[in-house]
Amino acid sequence: MEMTLRWYGKKFDTVTLEQIRQIPGVRGVITTLYDTEPGEVWSRERINALKEEVESAGLEIAGIESVNVHEDIKLGKPDRIDRSLYRNARESRKRRYPYGLLQLYAGL
Repeated sequence: MEMTLRWYGKKFDTVTLEQIRQIPGVRGVITTLYDTEPGEVWSRERINALKEEVESAGLEIAGIESVNVHEDIKLGKPDRIDRSLYRNARESRKRRYPYGLLQLYAGL
């Protein structure tokens, strides 16, 4: 079993990666791009920057919590049929794979 903590990113978390690194046994974090708008495709640059930020603190990204899913999909609204919402979520997921970042929770 690997000990990890959830980290909300430097904009949203009062705990820094350096502080997390000091906790005995913790080797990684569970995180995501929390400031990405639902339905927005994750850029490769942002994914890489997140990975580099975590690794420069001596940790690893043990998993991605999820992609921010658009409310229309969550609520089952008729507009959810807009295939671009699904396509964008799938594209964000695919863009994580080359960086070795796998999603931990069920979802798009």
